[in-house]
Amino acid sequence: CAPLGAGDWIKGPGWGDGAVYSGSPFGGAILDGYLNTAGAAKFSRPSKATLCPRGATCSGGVATPCSEGSYCAGFATAAGGGSALGETLPGGALLSGACAAGHWCPAGATSPVPDGLGPASAQGAGGFCPTGSWCGTGTTSIDYSGPGTAPPTACPTGTFGAGFGLTAQADCSPCPSGFVCGTAGIVDFSTSPCPAGSYCPAGRSSTADAVTCPPGYACPAGALEPLPCPEGQFQP
Repeated sequence: CAPLGAGDWIKGPGWGDGAVYSGSPFGGAILDGYLNTAGAAKFSRPSKATLCPRGATCSGGVATPCSEGSYCAGFATAAGGGSALGETLPGGALLSGACAAGHWCPAGATSPVPDGLGPASAQGAGGFCPTGSWCGTGTTSIDYSGPGTAPPTACPTGTFGAGFGLTAQADCSPCPSGFVCGTAGIVDFSTSPCPAGSYCPAGRSSTADAVTCPPGYACPAGALEPLPCPEGQFQP
């Protein structure tokens, strides 16, 4: 008897239904959703044909890491709970789908809401959307460039993103009065005060958007609004 290759096994005589194969009663290909290891003996119960592991999809008995921007959490039982690896066909379907908004998922993610914190390129297991950015459904890691690339999106100029887990551009906060948020992805706006001689209402995206201080008023750096000159002084 020759050993089987990965993806195939042979069912012994007299076994009942519920085996994880397709084809003839005495052999065939492993069904999608199951993992097989090369070398299973003929006519032996296919204990090596197990449910696809979390973080992967399985076709032809071979596991492939779940793609970037998605998750693969394993099979659901008939009751809807998770199922351990085993030989029997599960009562439910493979729990998988797109990464949830406000999070990003690398290849092999097992949850739609990974909870790592920090730069997307530094969290191997995925995590909350990093500061300065927002993440819609199906977001991938920031350094991924393959099919379906959808890295975190930087908050646009005129806004900032100080918190983790932003889900849409609308979650980015307007640059506060007295400051300029002139680059995308700003986390800390305090290092960019409005230039002296002008004042900045909220949402300024460039020093060119600063308003020139009118005559009779003073506008120091970081001015939210023009300040009237004190009595006895003037500003031309």
